[in-house]
Amino acid sequence: MRSLRSNSCLALALLCVCAAPTRALAGVPSPLNTTIPLNIVVCPQADIPFTMVVRDAANNPVVGSFVELNFSTCSVPAAYPNDVPVRFCPSDPGPGITPIGPGHVAALTNAAGVVTFFLRAGGVCVGSAVEIRADGVSLGQRGAASPDQNGSLSVFSNPDALELVAKESVALYDVTADLDSDGDTNTDAGDIAVYDAHAGHTCDARTPTRDASWGRLKTIYR
Repeated sequence: MRSLRSNSCLALALLCVCAAPTRALAGVPSPLNTTIPLNIVVCPQADIPFTMVVRDAANNPVVGSFVELNFSTCSVPAAYPNDVPVRFCPSDPGPGITPIGPGHVAALTNAAGVVTFFLRAGGVCVGSAVEIRADGVSLGQRGAASPDQNGSLSVFSNPDALELVAKESVALYDVTADLDSDGDTNTDAGDIAVYDAHAGHTCDARTPTRDASWGRLKTIYR
């Protein structure tokens, strides 16, 4: 009887020890379980969503998580000198977004662990230079694209569309031209559609003149 009781106590103790790490990580953002798009896409009019779902080690949503996007170390492709690193509109970084420092913003997740950034910005970021954190935990890095390639905070055909046409004409993937975040920048119809939808956008949300479409420009400058 004593042996059976001892074995039962030992099994219970082991169960508690094994469960302890899971309990300790409950509510702590997990890089493995958090959903993050392939890249970040910004527009001066703040009308392109970047949506994340923050989850913990048990795959449960983390409610009220403080999610940060840090663009301060952004750089641009060496082959495209007209590109400019991501910069935010002077008015505000976007609806519901808190500025933390230069190129550094944050927002909170909702009851489902979801946070959506509508970033009021232009410019691009190569590689994985944008650091993403939630409650201080590094969740990964991403590159950034924009219909406003030159960071002028307005989307106009010269040079924005021409820069995108050049990138889409190269067989290699370019994260700074992936406007629909699908992993394809080889004359991708989705990227073209996104550019056309945002042509003429500026920080103040006014469209002074309807800009020429990317498709038309490609035909002219082919």
